[in-house]
Amino acid sequence: MFNFASETTYTITLNVKDFLWGMLILALIVLVVFIIALVGKAIKNLSATHKIIQMNQEHISKIIQNASNISTDASSISSNVSHATGAFRPSVDNIAEATEDITRTFKDNNSVNEAIVKAYKVVNKAGKVANKYKEKKEAKAESKAEKNKRQSI
Repeated sequence: MFNFASETTYTITLNVKDFLWGMLILALIVLVVFIIALVGKAIKNLSATHKIIQMNQEHISKIIQNASNISTDASSISSNVSHATGAFRPSVDNIAEATEDITRTFKDNNSVNEAIVKAYKVVNKAGKVANKYKEKKEAKAESKAEKNKRQSI
């Protein structure tokens, strides 16, 4: 009836050249899938951007219409700031020169400065002593007034 071959031998031979071709084809398939995914994302982003632009078309049109006014205003502000800076520059230079002169004067008259500081410290201490004496005198007067008040009651 039917005659089946009882012994069938299959041999697969794989050499390096075929292996490298297979890897190249696999890499190309992965690259194509990656490019398709990338293009799909780009299309989604472009459609979202298109929707946003359509939703804000009125505002975008107003901005484009006012762009010349905005640039004119920015130019005016820039020139005003430049003018103000130029006007204040001599004042800043004068302050810098005056500060240098004052610093130089203090450095040159160090002995005078020390004498002034010492005199200030002496006057300050004398003022503190006078205040304490005055406070003690007032405290004595208050205590005397309290005694007199108690005795009169």
